[in-house]
Amino acid sequence: MARRLQRPGWRDARLIIGVLLVVVSVVGGARLIAALDDGTAVYVAAEPLVPGQEVTAADLDVVDIRFAQDADLYLSAAGEIEPGTYALRGVPTGELIPAAALGGASQVESKAVTVSIDPATASSIHVGSVVDLWVSRRDPQALGAVYVEPELLLSGAVVSTTLRRAPRLALELVMLPCRSSFPPIVLVR
Repeated sequence: MARRLQRPGWRDARLIIGVLLVVVSVVGGARLIAALDDGTAVYVAAEPLVPGQEVTAADLDVVDIRFAQDADLYLSAAGEIEPGTYALRGVPTGELIPAAALGGASQVESKAVTVSIDPATASSIHVGSVVDLWVSRRDPQALGAVYVEPELLLSGAVVSTTLRRAPRLALELVMLPCRSSFPPIVLVR
């Protein structure tokens, strides 16, 4: 019987060679892609981090980033976040966490101050916003409710908390750095 008229079988050399070629190409392609993926797992802020805030793993997400250089400047996700880790500077949502942005409680150089404001004026203020705090003091020499020119009390304060208390909104601001005592805040209602 002629060879071309035989029924094909599972032991046909062409079938075995074809299957081996497919398996080798799939395994080789997977290894090549894995070898080219030189991403580094790093932490990003899942929510705004404000100076002085204790940071836990719940405040962070993990992403893989391919760095050309300076990967060690960012917080690697290879290690765990230790208890007692605090944000030393503000980090917005989605930003990579610089290694220098976190530290111990003794490194925190900020102080929290609570300020009550009218909710209508605070519609654009949210956690992580950077604000300047101005104050108008009463003129002690004038009669009635007369105020002197406004003066800048805090520059670059970070909003760490917003508390809704009817009928006003209370903001907790973090002042950076806290190297001197600030004058008392006078709230006029």
